[in-house]
Amino acid sequence: MHIYMIILDGAADRKIRELGNKTPLQAANTPHMDILAQRGAESLITVIDEKITPESDSGSMALLSYDPQIYYPGRGTLEGLGTGFIPKGYHYVAFRINFASYDEKLGTLDRRTARGLEDKELQSLAK
Repeated sequence: MHIYMIILDGAADRKIRELGNKTPLQAANTPHMDILAQRGAESLITVIDEKITPESDSGSMALLSYDPQIYYPGRGTLEGLGTGFIPKGYHYVAFRINFASYDEKLGTLDRRTARGLEDKELQSLAK
């Protein structure tokens, strides 16, 4: 028997007015995922701990049987290794950063700055 685990990490989204107040996943044509859902089984699991909401990195590690509370090297290291940026067998330090903005009037920090920019705008930030 083969077991395939499909992780739809990041598939949850907000409803969008232009999509009839549906999320992108609800509005998408998903015939292959529909077939998998009909033939497969699903469940809810606690990935790390009931008190810890897993991020993509720690949640994926836990699903692959690595306890992130013991083996978690940090998101920068995981992404550096995953992209091939860090050669295996070397000593290194890797950091991952997000651009953020602070709204003084509201007193809030938006750590997802630049995620809504067009490709052209993102390219100009990289220069």
